[in-house]
Amino acid sequence: MQRKHVAFESELTRLGQQVEEVVEFATTLLPSYAGDKERIICDRRDEVVQAWRQLQYSAEQRKVHLLDASDTEMSSKEKPRDISGVELLMNNHRSLEAEIDAREENFSICLSLGRTLLNRNHPRQEEIREKCIQLVTERILLSEQWSDRWEHLKLILEVYQFARDAAVAEAWLIAQESFVKSSDLGESLDETLALLKKHLAFERAAATQEERFLALQKLTHVSRLALLLELKASERTPESEAARLELRKQKIADATREFQPPKQPVPLTPAQAAVAAAGAPGRPGVETPTSRSIRESIDSGRPPPGNLEAHLHRKHEWESATKKASARSWHELYFVLSAADGTLSGYKDQ
Repeated sequence: MQRKHVAFESELTRLGQQVEEVVEFATTLLPSYAGDKERIICDRRDEVVQAWRQLQYSAEQRKVHLLDASDTEMSSKEKPRDISGVELLMNNHRSLEAEIDAREENFSICLSLGRTLLNRNHPRQEEIREKCIQLVTERILLSEQWSDRWEHLKLILEVYQFARDAAVAEAWLIAQESFVKSSDLGESLDETLALLKKHLAFERAAATQEERFLALQKLTHVSRLALLLELKASERTPESEAARLELRKQKIADATREFQPPKQPVPLTPAQAAVAAAGAPGRPGVETPTSRSIRESIDSGRPPPGNLEAHLHRKHEWESATKKASARSWHELYFVLSAADGTLSGYKDQ
């Protein structure tokens, strides 16, 4: 249904172009008419626009309902009544996997575009960063939810297969029970030989059923596995649930690490700035006039020197990360480097 809706949306795109042509044509006709004809043209144009908006709204609502239906199916714990019901649910679940895989390329393209915008320091990089983290997180949760549902369906299928084979085997045993328990040995030689042939046929039939009974003995592991899963679910403690959530949180953190905001550097004190400028302890460093004045002021107890101020010329070439500026002229800016906390401030003029 979702694939059909995607095809329907592509048809809506072409229909939207036709609607725009009709509206433009009606707009060009209005100056040529007046009175009733002008009113009729306006009414028809408004009807087309209103119908088009209603169609778009209905299509959007249907898309939302289809997505909700997919989420409901994936998270549903509905237990089918027979093997055919399980197989139907498994086929639907595979179709969901196909839908997810079909959008994997769009997922990769979106993240790649997000990385590019972040590398260019886009003005809305915080919003881009949040969207990328949200996308990666929901992708991980979706994959985990699909896998859990798939394992659940596989287990139910094995249980129903076991129940079916066990019912067939039990019916065969019940059908043969009367013959095995019979005490009739025959009244004559012919009757005894006939009973002997019938017994030999029963032994051959029992030999053919041997594989089925062995398979049922192996499938009893399925019932033990189902019981184990139920016990684990009933024994789930707050500690185990917290550990599971912590593991999921760590997995998401590893996947979204590249989109996390960079750590802000801690401002250096004047003493730390002097040490950093002079070089690491035990290593020769080059002492600049600024670091020397700061060190001397600290040693003598005098206040540090004043702020450093200067003009900076900058050429405005980009209006945004993807659009070049129309006027690429040089601008003069005024910057002040604070000696107290090491912050750099920029101003349009002095």
